[in-house]
Amino acid sequence: TLWLDGPGVRAVRASGANLYEQTRQYERTVLLVDVGDSEFYILDIFRVVGGTDHAKFIGSHFGSVQTTGLTLRPGSEYGHDTVLRNFATDPNPAPGWSADWTIQDRYGYLPPGKSLHFRYTDLTAHAEASLCEAWVIAGQYNDTTEAWVPRLMIRRRVESAPLASTFVSLMEPYEKQPAVKAARRVPLVSANGAALPDRHVAVEIELADGRKDLIIVRDTEDPLGGPPSLSPAEPICVPSWKAHSDGQILFLRREPGGAIARTVVAPAPKRG
Repeated sequence: TLWLDGPGVRAVRASGANLYEQTRQYERTVLLVDVGDSEFYILDIFRVVGGTDHAKFIGSHFGSVQTTGLTLRPGSEYGHDTVLRNFATDPNPAPGWSADWTIQDRYGYLPPGKSLHFRYTDLTAHAEASLCEAWVIAGQYNDTTEAWVPRLMIRRRVESAPLASTFVSLMEPYEKQPAVKAARRVPLVSANGAALPDRHVAVEIELADGRKDLIIVRDTEDPLGGPPSLSPAEPICVPSWKAHSDGQILFLRREPGGAIARTVVAPAPKRG
């Protein structure tokens, strides 16, 4: 439902509310943002409306994981016929926690002396976080070697349907030092100053070299509607950046001195 190929910013969105009986929204928007010639990060926004239990799983590769911002204690198994074990859970972490994979080069893809990391930063509000192990076939062709690999579960639950979840995360591969220093959600308001709900997303990303990015991603489907009411063409604003947009996506990059160096916009979808 969206394809954006801009200078240094690419995005795709897919929607499939009819994939499950109880869902009114099942939509994912992913942006790939260049930081340098070989560095980039991915912003992932996954919106789900329906049911009472939403669990998102994130895996990377063979290796070990270190978490920051989580207080993990032995947790209950997920079940549902999944092959997962050894759950450790933080029931209410503050958004901004992260998990860093030190990748084990099991198949010898990397040049000698090279190492690789994968860092996942979660910005989802009111969600449990768990680290567990997932069973995989670890061999190559005709090899049935088995192994257990690290996996994250980000989960939201309520007693009464419909549950509305907006999973927001930042993902970055790196060799020695990550290009992203910090990431955080920033407040969004409507044109008349009313605070917008969690399903409309604005993220500020601070880069290691002092630059800052702002990404606004509107919930164009918006199956829940108001309050506050928001018309499809109404601008949404980030007061801290003095930025506003009526598009589906707005990307701004600010230099360390404050000047705007890049702007990319995905226009509002045509109606009718």
